[in-house]
This record gives sequence, structure tokens and C-alpha cells, in this order.
Amino acid sequence: YITKGKTSGGTDYAFFTFGDTFVYPADTFFGNTVGFTLDSNASDGITYNYKQPGPGAASLGMTPMAFLPHSPEDPDATENQLWFSRSFVLGEDLYSYYSSFGPGQTKLGKGLAVLRGGLKDADLATNHMDEFERIPKAQFWAPSYWFDGDPIVKTESDGVTYLYLFNQFGLQRTPFTRDGVENLANYRSWDGANWIVGPAKALWTGEFVLRATCQWNAHLNKWLAIYALFDSADGKNGQLAYRTADNLTGPWSARRVFYYGVSASAGKTLLAGDYYNPVHLPFWDAEGGKTVYVIASQSG
Repeated sequence: YITKGKTSGGTDYAFFTFGDTFVYPADTFFGNTVGFTLDSNASDGITYNYKQPGPGAASLGMTPMAFLPHSPEDPDATENQLWFSRSFVLGEDLYSYYSSFGPGQTKLGKGLAVLRGGLKDADLATNHMDEFERIPKAQFWAPSYWFDGDPIVKTESDGVTYLYLFNQFGLQRTPFTRDGVENLANYRSWDGANWIVGPAKALWTGEFVLRATCQWNAHLNKWLAIYALFDSADGKNGQLAYRTADNLTGPWSARRVFYYGVSASAGKTLLAGDYYNPVHLPFWDAEGGKTVYVIASQSG
């Protein structure tokens, strides 16, 4: 995932999280990769700025375990893997949701971390990042349905600005204030008719979706959801498809596939060339949304 921010000195940056698990040191899972880029032109590809985690480590960048202190809510100190997922900027603060795992990739819980003041100009000059801190009221030490969606900031007709978390499996929201995002008690889920405390209702059914991304598209004048199909009915995995809607809550249009993948057999298998976990980057849209840029993980 990539989210755009600005330093107090006015420098634009994009904070990113991507990649599969890698091992550092031997036999210890440290999760995915994080870092930042100063490249603002997506038309010729993105050049990343990295902080190297040290000799013998993966060369892609910095691991979440390297800068998010261990959780005090894990008294047995079993956490050995962190996945930073969706991130967003509120004021000058840089936030990222995360998932926590123990030995054997046992799911421990999820939470929200924050880098107060975001990245600094000095950080960008030296490829440095300070430690994030966990938000106590937005952390829970058990698997849950919270915090698994594309962040969307939207002001409603009542004048309240919300942070929406979009996923095909459900839609959640909370007021877009520091207290709103940092307190789990403020989050609500869409059940198809009302905003409730509890699991959300799927926005559409009949597909196994491997991550969905959604942003407003000015060219279409609609919400544009882009996603990857996994174990699809026609036996093609790794397809990239999209749907549109006038409202985030739906109804959503029929699926339209724009990349068909290379897999030839049904089943939860991705072959070289297949894509998954797509992310739409709205701040790099061109021609008023006629051209959009999507990043995705590629199998193989």
C-alpha cells in the first residue's frame, strides 16, 4: 500500500508497505517491507528510497518489527511477525494498520500504529524512520473483523468527515479525527442497512476476492473498486477486475475483468505472472481520472 504525505517543511513523500514475508535473522519471520519514495511521477515507474535493515537482511527495505516496539499486551512475548497494511495521514501524523502473528504465523491480533509528526525532511535526506507507537485503544489481542480495508476520507451531507475502510467483505467507518481513528469504540460496520457495532455485510458475493481497493473516480463520476480474483469459477486465478457504484454502500455494478491472468486450473493456486493485492493510487491519477495507476503483487 502507498499513502501520500507532506513533511512540515513542505516536501511531498509517499509511505509504502509491500512484499511477502522474509527471514531475518534465520528462521524468524519479520513480515513485510516498509519505506518511502520521493518520486511523484508514476508514468515512468516509481523509484523507491529505502532504509536498509542491516547486513544479512533482505535488501528491499525496513521491516515493521524494526521500528514498532513490542506490544505490552503480549505478556508471553510470542509476537515475531508484523504486517503493516493500509496507511493514511491525519494532520501531520502518519498511521498504519497492522496485523500481528506468533510462531507458525499464528494470528494474534490487529491494531493501529502512528508516527507522530510523520516523516521529517531530515528523515528523507538520510533514509531514516523513527519508531512508530501502538495505539492502546485501537489494539486488540485476538483475531477480529476490524481494520482490513482501503482507507477513504469522505465528508458526508451531515458535515461529518469519516475515514472509511473498504473491502469487498465489508465496509467500516469512523470519524476522521484523532479520537475517532485511535479508539476502536468509535468504529462502525455497514450491515446492508445501518452502521452497527459488529461484523459488516459483504458488498457483493459470488467471488473469492484477494484484496479490493476503492477510490472515487472523477472521470466516471463513480466509486471505482479494483480487485483480484482468486479461485474464480472459470478456473482463472490472478484476474484483475473492477466494479463501479454511485455510493460506497452500493449497489455495485457487474464485474468487468481487465487482466485475465495466466493460471489454467481451478484451485487456490497462483502461477508466475498472476497478480493479487491490487492498490489504486488516486493521487497519481491522470487526465481527470481517465488514466489510473494500480500497483499489485505478482506471483512468481
